[in-house]
Amino acid sequence: MGMDATDNTDSPAYLQTTSSDRAISPLLQALNDEKSDVRSRAARALGKIGTESAATVLLQALNHKDSKVRAWAAWALAQIGTPAVVTRLRGALNHQASHVRIWATWALGEIGSPAAVAGLIGALKHKDSQVRWRAASALGKIGGEAVVNDLLQALNDSDYYVQGKVASALGKLGTEAAVPRLLQALNNTEFYVRGTATEALKQIGTPAVVSGLLQVLNNKDSDVSRRGVWILGQIRSEAAVRGLLQALNNKDSSVRKKAASALWEIGSEEGRVELLQALTDKGFFFEHSSAIVVRKNATDMAGAELVQAYVGLDSSPHKKQLTPESNKLPTIFITSCAEASVHILCKIRGPLIKHLISIGSPGVAPPQGYSQVPHRLRLEFDDIDAPDDDPDYVLATSEDIRKVIDFVPLISQDGGNILIHCQAGISRSCAVALTVCAVLLGAGKEEEALAMVLAARPQAEPNRWIVELADEALGREGKLVEVVQQHHELLLAAYKSGEEDWDFL
Repeated sequence: MGMDATDNTDSPAYLQTTSSDRAISPLLQALNDEKSDVRSRAARALGKIGTESAATVLLQALNHKDSKVRAWAAWALAQIGTPAVVTRLRGALNHQASHVRIWATWALGEIGSPAAVAGLIGALKHKDSQVRWRAASALGKIGGEAVVNDLLQALNDSDYYVQGKVASALGKLGTEAAVPRLLQALNNTEFYVRGTATEALKQIGTPAVVSGLLQVLNNKDSDVSRRGVWILGQIRSEAAVRGLLQALNNKDSSVRKKAASALWEIGSEEGRVELLQALTDKGFFFEHSSAIVVRKNATDMAGAELVQAYVGLDSSPHKKQLTPESNKLPTIFITSCAEASVHILCKIRGPLIKHLISIGSPGVAPPQGYSQVPHRLRLEFDDIDAPDDDPDYVLATSEDIRKVIDFVPLISQDGGNILIHCQAGISRSCAVALTVCAVLLGAGKEEEALAMVLAARPQAEPNRWIVELADEALGREGKLVEVVQQHHELLLAAYKSGEEDWDFL
């Protein structure tokens, strides 16, 4: 839900902005109007009035039965942001209704005053885990060294999701004081915490991070070592490159592969000889993202040699054999946003992208070269898989899926390759690609549709909300949902057994 506070000039007179408390009574009535947009505009108008009386009504509206009214009431209270409002929001943190506590936490984070920060620090110890993790996220957004120690203590929270949000907040703060604890979090038993700690260390990216990562490259848990390699590849400093060269000699082949891919993406001349030697390792292969970069930069003998090695050694266990009928289908590329630009703009002769489904969060620009593709569809929603009252998030809708379904006949009629991308090329794009494949193959071939997606993107983890919408829109009676659920269970089992090579892009 976007927070566009622009008033509609055609709205009733009592919804027009006023500085007088005389409008509060009709606005209070409007909060219960039969029309949702009238109720929402009433909450916005109360925020513009900004008086103590208006704030009182808005605080009550945090408990409104309409989630949109609750969201706009919180937004309006954040716009008022007076000390009196902050005090009352801090009191609302202990309201009996969970949604009131959640929106009070969000509003305090938007206000960001010293008193609001003090309230959020206290909320890190709240009995409600949702309040705790939202408080941590808000503190990471506000920033300031004053909150670091409290966040570090919150890393010991009993709830893994709170721990993960705290790790993310520390990454946004960029403080080196958090580095030792975040390095420890790479060993956390919860996958989510390990992932957020990985991203946080990348964001901090200081020499202290690199130094600490060099110590984890030989961790007995190969997942930790691979995470360390990925972070070094993102930091790209000279010290990070030296660490990646060191990782080429790691006893774990998956760690060596990650290091090699990272070095080529960095483009380090220093690592070229060592990398080519690493290609002699039996079973070594580059994933699609690395291969694209290599082809783009293959301007000398070493580059050409590497491309040949990629072609000869691409034996990923994730590759699935498709049915003969699928050979007649269009080639589907599933990529991240960055990879999409490389595909579209690549000057070296390669597959022509004739169709494009571009997926991004609201307000995020499409990839470079977007307008060069003849047939394209742009979708904007966030990578969440359940309804969320948070006004910062936009959920995919059945209308979005209908647009995808209506786009497929164009692919069949005109032929040519199709590229589908989102930010990372793992969740939203793979779910939309599954929808496309399900339409192309027809009912009863849901497993084959998923196989097509995995062949194009082995690391696929389709967004389950989008899959549910597609299943309903196509009338598959839960079959699409079932094959994706089975796939997620296999991924989890593979991760727990240490067999899966996780990609953290």
